[in-house]
Amino acid sequence: MKKRSIVFFGVLAILLNSCVYSLFPIYTDDTLVFKEELLGTWDLGDNSYMTFERGGEDKDQETEEEYKYTLKIEEGFTISSDEPISLVINGDTTYDENLIRDEMLRRMASAEDIEESIDSEKAKDKSSKRESDYEGSIAVFEEKSYELTVVDKDKESEMRYAAHLVDIGGDLFMDLYPITHYSSSDFSDNYFPVHTFYKVEITENSFTMIHFDLDKLNDLFESNLIRLGHENVDGTILITAQPKELQKFFDKYADDESVFDSRETYSRVL
Repeated sequence: MKKRSIVFFGVLAILLNSCVYSLFPIYTDDTLVFKEELLGTWDLGDNSYMTFERGGEDKDQETEEEYKYTLKIEEGFTISSDEPISLVINGDTTYDENLIRDEMLRRMASAEDIEESIDSEKAKDKSSKRESDYEGSIAVFEEKSYELTVVDKDKESEMRYAAHLVDIGGDLFMDLYPITHYSSSDFSDNYFPVHTFYKVEITENSFTMIHFDLDKLNDLFESNLIRLGHENVDGTILITAQPKELQKFFDKYADDESVFDSRETYSRVL
């Protein structure tokens, strides 16, 4: 692994320490919120920082020219990359722009189906089954989403995330999902992106990420006190529950200090 990648993953540890991993997002359209106070750059320490921008916001011309490959998915949403753009569909990697565009649009549109499936009479009649058949692992609501960029100060490496703020019972949580085609870190083809969650607090000049106590959560899972679909992968819990099920869990434990561990507060730079 390249030296710059080792340095960079040290930066990522700030964000990914004590996080909850999930195949599906915590958000649905009705729970998303957008706070202007989060926009800007925050000091992470250790010669690194993170920047929140509006999701889907057009980059200036100078930034666009840094990328060799671009693919317009729809108005306001363009994928750019230094390498040929590819996407894994049904287990196969494709570089076909039409297939990639159609699949991305399908995944985005699937988010709208979540609420329809939940509200439908058919979903109500099947109470023994999951509340929604959420297709895809990410949905981006551009008007309510952020693009998070984590950078080391020398800009040797960076990682980008689709970030969403979620209001659950009056508490704020953040859902992060890696955008690998924008990132300069060295991920192998075996890498599988997942969602990570945090409880957060936001003011004009401070941003706090509250990490979960993974030992406590593991104990709750092992004792069946948390009834969420999950798999134990070499000691790490990977949640497989659907968004609405996740929201019920976070609503129940949001005020339980015993399930949270450390707090990291960052100061605004810009």
